[in-house]
Amino acid sequence: MRSGVNCIFGLKSVSKYSIDGVTPDEPETPETPETPANAYINETFASSLGAFTTQEVIGNFAWKHEVYNGKGYAKVSGYDGSSQNAESWLISPAIDFSKESAAYIVFDYVINKGDASAAAANHKLLITNNYTGDVATTEWTEVNYGAVNNGSWTFQNTGKIALPASMMGQSAVVFAFKYMSTTANSSTWEIKNVVVSSGTGTTPETPE
Repeated sequence: MRSGVNCIFGLKSVSKYSIDGVTPDEPETPETPETPANAYINETFASSLGAFTTQEVIGNFAWKHEVYNGKGYAKVSGYDGSSQNAESWLISPAIDFSKESAAYIVFDYVINKGDASAAAANHKLLITNNYTGDVATTEWTEVNYGAVNNGSWTFQNTGKIALPASMMGQSAVVFAFKYMSTTANSSTWEIKNVVVSSGTGTTPETPE
């Protein structure tokens, strides 16, 4: 089920979004490019969170697997009757980049509801080569993927986002999706079709 409310202050689980009594049709999801044969990670989240793990630093708003119209994805929201303070992480299994000189990540995502100007600040992709098992004690590097909240439930594709050169040649690289919300602002973040593969990618411009 999708979830939401009509304002910046957050979202609520309902069977579908209903705005002013009108329930919009579910938009079509764009096709995702074919997965390369040499992918290190190919997680659709179609049936579960797979080998990904979760941690909640603030609040109790864990990433979870959800299915809507027969399509699965990972989802997080910081709304529980009203917007709440939350910090929730979705963490990848370790990747061995010891023989790589370049790699990229690509995924489909939705950021909707809440303050669109906070998309980059509250929906982060982070990476590390020294994961301690605790997100709070791990040193992370942010990877800009061009986060956009366009007020739609249509999944967007990031394109191939280059992973930092500092992670190449490392044997235990972990990346994570970090979600944050406050009592003044919460959104919904949905992710699927996460692929990590060797090869070159691009680096989006940092939002102003």
